[in-house]
Amino acid sequence: MRRAALMVVSVGMVVGLATRAPGLGARTGGGPRPPSVPAGTGTVSGGGRGQLQVSFLDVGQGDAALVLTPDGKSLLVDGGPGGAGPRVLEALRAAGVGKVDWLVGSHPHEDHIGGLLHVLRAMPAVQVLDPGYNHGSATQQTYLSLLKQCGAQTTLARAGQTYHLGPGCRLEIAAPVDPLLAGTEADVNNNSIVARLVFGRTRFLFTGDMEEQQRKLLLGSAAAVAGVLPADVLKVSHHGSFNGTDAPFLRAVAPRFAVISCGRGNDYGYPHRDALEALRKQGCQVLRTDEQGTIRFTSDGERVRLEGVPTAPQGESTPTGRNVGAGGTRGTGGGAARPVVVPNRDSRTWVIGNRDSRVYHRPDCGLLPAPVRRVMFVSAAQAETNGFRPHRDCNR
Repeated sequence: MRRAALMVVSVGMVVGLATRAPGLGARTGGGPRPPSVPAGTGTVSGGGRGQLQVSFLDVGQGDAALVLTPDGKSLLVDGGPGGAGPRVLEALRAAGVGKVDWLVGSHPHEDHIGGLLHVLRAMPAVQVLDPGYNHGSATQQTYLSLLKQCGAQTTLARAGQTYHLGPGCRLEIAAPVDPLLAGTEADVNNNSIVARLVFGRTRFLFTGDMEEQQRKLLLGSAAAVAGVLPADVLKVSHHGSFNGTDAPFLRAVAPRFAVISCGRGNDYGYPHRDALEALRKQGCQVLRTDEQGTIRFTSDGERVRLEGVPTAPQGESTPTGRNVGAGGTRGTGGGAARPVVVPNRDSRTWVIGNRDSRVYHRPDCGLLPAPVRRVMFVSAAQAETNGFRPHRDCNR
């Protein structure tokens, strides 16, 4: 595919971004080390002492993720569509955030930055990462103007950069490349910021709306060679679209959890069957904001825990089909044991799958599988998302 020269939006505030030293914490790669960054107001309800908290917010048809670092800083990755702005602002304020320490707008589509307009009118952002792609929309123009008004230091994100967000916590940029891709099926999507958040030994990969062309380039890039793709939690690209996910990419990432951010009954049919099937074959636990609302993880630097859900009883298993050991942990191939988590909401909607037959039952069924073969799901819909079919007797 052909590539075009770097496109930088010109609204006054982004002129010269390509040469400006970023201020997103200490940076390595792609330029000189910037001066220290002024701290934000911090948080009061983060993941707890020594904990990283990552919340994939329920913003309808769009993307937004709020990260609270162990030392009380905030990172906001996208902000959902315009109508979700108040919801995102509420999540920030509930976390005690008075200004956004770091802001990543993955790409300038309205369902990713529209909600940020409401946020930026209410509180400033300190440091901003932008792909530098000129979409030319009114939403993007307003977004850039608001960044300028609040005095944010805006920097072009490029593959190979690393930003240190605090003790043991860093953001590694895997895409976009320089120069930006052009001539693809959707250049705005294929120049999304792809970034991996690392805390200790745990990793979260954010993929924006990356499509096939950017994904293939990424798999053959220095980022892949350097091992920047593997992650415990994958934010599934493009809301679970068929062109955002495939088997080679999932093998490179090898996620334990896959989060799909999409709206209930959306007009695009997200998530698509192809993506769900690829995720099922990979064996990761699929979580969806349209089914479960906001999805929250915490990390102590050694393991990732899905919060706000009950643990499976001893002898049962998680939706990955792996057996649960004593004490609510499961084996990880000789490594450290990780907590067992079961998707939540009301236990009255749970169904119980048989990991061998791939059939799910209602809890009151007289033909439940043996405890060692059980897989717990929050709903029949989630069981079917993970490739299970209903038992014909108890699901009539």
